[in-house]
Amino acid sequence: MGRSSRTARLLAACSAALVLVVGACADGDGAASDQPDGAEPSPVSGGVLRLAIERPEHLDPALARSVPQSELIVADLLFDGLTAYDDQRAEVVPALAERWGASADQRRWRFRLREGATFASGKEITAAEVKASLDRITAEGSASPAAPGLARITKVSATQADLVTIALDAPLATLPEVLSNPALGIVPASAGPVGTKRFDLAPDGSGPFVLADDDNGLRGDDAIRLRRARGADTLLDGVELQIHEELADAAAAVRQSEADWSLVPDDELGAEEKGRSDDPFAAMLFYGLNANHPDLGDVRFRQAIVRAIDRESILEEVYDGTLVPRNGVVPIGVPGAAEDPCGERCAFDPERARALVKALYPSGGVPTVAIDHDDGRHQQQVAEAIESDLEAVGIPAEPRSRPFLSYIDFVGDDSQEMFRLGSTGAYPSADAYLSPLFAAAGADDAVGLTQPNVEAALAEARSTPDPEQRFRLLARVERLTMREIPVVPLGQFRTPSLQSDRTQDLELSLTGTFDAPAVWLSPNP
Repeated sequence: MGRSSRTARLLAACSAALVLVVGACADGDGAASDQPDGAEPSPVSGGVLRLAIERPEHLDPALARSVPQSELIVADLLFDGLTAYDDQRAEVVPALAERWGASADQRRWRFRLREGATFASGKEITAAEVKASLDRITAEGSASPAAPGLARITKVSATQADLVTIALDAPLATLPEVLSNPALGIVPASAGPVGTKRFDLAPDGSGPFVLADDDNGLRGDDAIRLRRARGADTLLDGVELQIHEELADAAAAVRQSEADWSLVPDDELGAEEKGRSDDPFAAMLFYGLNANHPDLGDVRFRQAIVRAIDRESILEEVYDGTLVPRNGVVPIGVPGAAEDPCGERCAFDPERARALVKALYPSGGVPTVAIDHDDGRHQQQVAEAIESDLEAVGIPAEPRSRPFLSYIDFVGDDSQEMFRLGSTGAYPSADAYLSPLFAAAGADDAVGLTQPNVEAALAEARSTPDPEQRFRLLARVERLTMREIPVVPLGQFRTPSLQSDRTQDLELSLTGTFDAPAVWLSPNP
């Protein structure tokens, strides 16, 4: 049970027994360091990492969402999938599956399970358990947000006790990346359908940490205590999940030395303080331009809109520079992202925007562009800034705000014009961002832009086993789509967080999780 750390580490002499008292190996008098002055400290084992998090609604990984981010973090602590993703190496690595391979047409995959892997209960993780785990997510009526990522699966088979075979209805060379999603962590067949309350409250995990023997999971009030799983290769003895209703309270716990790590709330974006880190997050913010709307069907008008908007000023004034400017829809750092997919077409140039508007509407009659957005504070500010920039070049604009939940229902009914949109890929590949937006059968095809050459390039990428060649194909797709200006790109989010001095090697991945087995606590912070 549990996965291997990214790098082999020598464990120090601190007791490997479970210690539920916070900092049992890291606090107290501590031993004098044997490290020479100025030398990098060596990792030591022991202690309990204290994470201050927003209250997760679920512990079942199949229900984990990126908001609240705590759900993916908890899923990654309690469960392993068949594969995992290593940000440092930018590649998929083994987790419960020790190796895998595909047929020449990338439509049939086999995953060989790691020997000795068990659930927290001690039950062996077999191919039959993996099949049941994936089947519950793809079952009709499943409420799992991870289900669309498995839409191409036609059958999962337990070919042997340790061999899982997955058949697909079309080539998918990125299936190992798809399966690295923490929401696809393997659960026992006894878990029942997605949403079964008993399992959701106190699950039987497959990951590096398990619920402590006396912990009640989500039945408890203000903390969930985890211990190292049997046989797990981790440096920590355990993890204490301190539950908070508000992120501000979680961050305050770190500042008061009551916790070791937390996220930072939006209203504290841009602040500088000790222990603060702003790590790239694999989520994008942009405004879609509905090419099916009669007022936005001409690419020249869409180009006038994007050239009119001072996007860097918006990011600086509204988001205090905490978003990274990006001229595309795939985040920087995701394999297959093009370097500058929109290029000069998206450059801020109000004079060129005015000229385009005048050429398109020489006699006037420029249509009013509706700026659709949810009622979040930042989104209202962005919409107001866009309205000002558009009207400055002669494009009338009208912000239209909706409550968040009704806005989600509104997007996609084809009446939206220029509308707030964003994406968080379900797995670390450009395909996870491009296909939902631009494939004919894409789940989020709200921009109304499908092109035969884009469809062909996406299909070729999914059929290409060589990663580097696939990345080049996907980068080409992003450049092709951005030529048509389907979106006004704004930027890539960051994950702002705080951590204590004693916390070592806690590095957030693009998905906002971290390699918990590699984290350790310094005895001499």
